[in-house]
Amino acid sequence: MEIVLSLSEEISLHSDGEAKKAFFEEFKKWLLKPGKPSFGLKAFLDIRLENYFPEILPLASSFENLALLLDKMFEVRKEAFITEEAKTELAFSALLAGNAFLKNKQGDEKAKIKENVLAFLNRITNEIHLIKKVPEILTVYGELDFETIPADAVLRRYAVRLDGLSTLCLLVFSTPEHLIPNPLYAKEFFERSSELNLLEEAPKPYLTGKMLLDLGMTPGKEMGQVIQESFELQLNGEIKNANEALEFAKNKLAISI
Repeated sequence: MEIVLSLSEEISLHSDGEAKKAFFEEFKKWLLKPGKPSFGLKAFLDIRLENYFPEILPLASSFENLALLLDKMFEVRKEAFITEEAKTELAFSALLAGNAFLKNKQGDEKAKIKENVLAFLNRITNEIHLIKKVPEILTVYGELDFETIPADAVLRRYAVRLDGLSTLCLLVFSTPEHLIPNPLYAKEFFERSSELNLLEEAPKPYLTGKMLLDLGMTPGKEMGQVIQESFELQLNGEIKNANEALEFAKNKLAISI
């Protein structure tokens, strides 16, 4: 409660420029300090701060759902071995998770999620990792159906977008159970991501520029296109190692010659 009241005071006392850093520190205290973040959410709503921060939305039409997610996020985070940056990314992803459930009338949900989340983050912080990662985490989170685990090719592409799936997995684990049709979804999502070695980092292309130079290819746009085409096949599971990537490149060059 004290943190949210302090946030309210910052709004009334500071100009936009002065408030930015103060807002960020107060939100971090609310979301990262020991205790139940839902208490802060209740105070936030009691003093109508959602009017000042309209991007903090109910989760699946309910602030009770958001409260459940925030508290579960706190418990999940305690058990996870993640960096301080990742903890902050998870906390703000949880706070803004209601945006992932938006249904835009034009069907442009991805753009709307990013627009709202960026609007909030740009008002409270200059932290590049948050501005880069949180909108993308929530966009991917909004693509999940919570019933069927995405195909391996989709998981690999998610990992590329997020530079690893660990934070997304923790957000899925934090989601209230009644919002997930498949009760094993979080566990299976995590296990498959782990089996594919996607938790801590994104897949890297097996095919490199040096390999193509060694084959006699001239640097330029075509080299990048060959690497990208090989990488797409790698993400699809059709190229499984560097040797297969090299054979693909050799065949590609033979055809072009």
